[in-house]
Amino acid sequence: MSTHDPQSIPETKILASRAGSVPSSPDLEPTSANPMHLFLSRLHGRWKYVVAVGLALSCTFGLTGYWIAPVKYQSSSVLVIEASLSPLVEETIETEDISQFSAFVQEKAQQVRDMQVMLTAFEDPTLAAFGEDRPGFRETIFENISVRTPRASSLVIVSLDDSDPRFAAASVNAVVDAYRKIFAPNPAVEHQARVSKVDSLIAASRSKMSQLKLALNEISSNVRYGHSDLVSTIEQNVEQIQSLTLSLEKIDERMREIREQHGTQARISAADEKRDLDPTELEPSASTKISPNFTDLVSVDPSLAGFDDDVIEGRINFEVTARRFGKTHPTYKRAKMNYESILANFDGRVEAAKTEWDRAQGNSATWGGLQEKRNSLTEQLEELIATNTSLEKVKIEAEDKTLSIQAEAKELAKLESRRLNLEREKTTVRDGRVRFPPTKAVPAFVPSSDKRIEAAAGGFVAGWGMAIGIFFLIGTMDQKTFGVMQLKSESSRLAVLGVLPDMDHATSDGSSISLASDCIHRVRGRIEARRAAEGGYTIMVSSPFQGDGKTTLAVSLGWSYAESGYRTLLIDADFIGRAMTHQFGRLKEPGLREVVRGGELGDEIVELGHPKLKFLSVGFDRRISAANLSPRLFAEVLAQVRDDYDIIIVDTGPLTASIEALPIASAVDGVILALRRGRSRVRISECRDDIRAVGAEYLGVILNYADRSDCERYGSTSRASEAVSESIGEVPHSRNPLLAELKADRD
Repeated sequence: MSTHDPQSIPETKILASRAGSVPSSPDLEPTSANPMHLFLSRLHGRWKYVVAVGLALSCTFGLTGYWIAPVKYQSSSVLVIEASLSPLVEETIETEDISQFSAFVQEKAQQVRDMQVMLTAFEDPTLAAFGEDRPGFRETIFENISVRTPRASSLVIVSLDDSDPRFAAASVNAVVDAYRKIFAPNPAVEHQARVSKVDSLIAASRSKMSQLKLALNEISSNVRYGHSDLVSTIEQNVEQIQSLTLSLEKIDERMREIREQHGTQARISAADEKRDLDPTELEPSASTKISPNFTDLVSVDPSLAGFDDDVIEGRINFEVTARRFGKTHPTYKRAKMNYESILANFDGRVEAAKTEWDRAQGNSATWGGLQEKRNSLTEQLEELIATNTSLEKVKIEAEDKTLSIQAEAKELAKLESRRLNLEREKTTVRDGRVRFPPTKAVPAFVPSSDKRIEAAAGGFVAGWGMAIGIFFLIGTMDQKTFGVMQLKSESSRLAVLGVLPDMDHATSDGSSISLASDCIHRVRGRIEARRAAEGGYTIMVSSPFQGDGKTTLAVSLGWSYAESGYRTLLIDADFIGRAMTHQFGRLKEPGLREVVRGGELGDEIVELGHPKLKFLSVGFDRRISAANLSPRLFAEVLAQVRDDYDIIIVDTGPLTASIEALPIASAVDGVILALRRGRSRVRISECRDDIRAVGAEYLGVILNYADRSDCERYGSTSRASEAVSESIGEVPHSRNPLLAELKADRD
């Protein structure tokens, strides 16, 4: 490998083998296809056709939409329901069958669409004039007639929308007139019906009141007390119930005391006799009495409460004297006699009170007597409760009848008042419940519905959408390439290396030549960033189709490498086209065919006006052709020149059409594809797969004859690039447009 100028060729940092994969650059291989990029890709290069067709279609569709859009004229008539009838401001007796006034208005609105009304309207003479021009006018009226009732309003609006304002007005008038004939009420008959209804309601109310009064009298006669005495009787019974309840509570308390005293005495007796207590001994017998307590005795002899205090005071005095004097002392003896006298007097009174209490209580103080008394009081209590319950029911029923009588009396007063009002309002009521408009519907001058602008706008948008859709479909089916964006938007990752301008129409000014030079130098720089850094690196330049400019690309790329200090060899291996050999005027000179046949390299390689750029033509020996060229033979040719050159560029025929392309691809290190602007990009993926299948590295695709906008993206017109362009030397007789322009610029 030769040493290059470090200022012209940067050191390569990416290494890869022939069969290995090469890291992809983010700006060359997008990870995914953006939907917007895909859309623009399909339309790229076709925008002028899109605009032309879009203008034609949008104007056509817009005008068509404007002329065919429906224009409707509305005529309407208004019916006023009870507009002058004051009783309808609030509910009255004769209108109580109308649950809501709005429902009544809705009922009248439905009558307008009644089939009988429609059939009558169809026979109107004013509509007969439209029968010849509009044979289906009946269906039009029936389907399009509109009857509306605004919310919280007494209006019924009858309207019709039609393209003919005269027909709309005539139809509305015919329907309203038909409704007037069929459903407009007779005011006199309606008034008399109201009076009759109120009279019948008055009679029914009076009859109901009589029945209620009879029922109330019957209720009062069925009880022992009058209706007015029921409340006081119930209250007295309640007091008795409360008294009986208290008595029962006292008896229960007495019986509990007898049970406790009897049980205590039985336990003491069993303990004194030192025997076990029989549970039956705890149950009191019928003769078991209760022993009175001190409170019971005080109730018999109230003076016992004072004697009890005297006993306590005498005991205290005796205890004090006993502590001060001896038992033989006269004072002690007097105190003792005094205390014993008080105690004996107290005990006597207690016994007398007990005797009196037993006499007063008699049989009621025994267990059996208390049980009998308790049962008697319980029966009285239950009887009183049952009596009060029955009286409460009678009371409630009587109150209901009384309230019903009062309500019916109010209703009767209301009916009688209404009957008088009907006589006073005779004239107002006879005006009728439905008031018809004084004037008929007239033809409208201004459309109620005009869709022409919307239809025109929709047609305009649809025209543009159809134009875009047509060319999007064309772009999808026929994927011609008009810009780099279309190659980058492909999800198959075509690895765009750069572009070359259309030199056939390039101007001779310095900026165009400099831009072309920058484009090819940038392509070379991208290749260097991807290929392995080794000498004798062989690049095959091919294309999917004939005429894609691969020969121009190969020569231009070779010149760029030579200018950068690389020892560069151009080989024309296109056995059919021989374009490169023809450009350099060596069709009759020995070349690749002779080297393959002879097996060794002679003086077939010539210089192309640059010390670093050499050329091996295709040769003229017809015994060596594309049919008998094998990868082994071409690899032997490359082996003879790899050590002498840094870069070897091989020009072949189209990859999908030539015989020699794949055998040569299997012998080279990397392959570049050229695609002419306007050609289909569908075959590029197929070519890439074939290249990888034979073990070569696919370096990328270059768009040839690209627009200036793409060239400016992949190149520049700086002074540095112009200086490189001016340094290009003499070139032999050549028909390559790019080299000819570079040569002219140098001169």
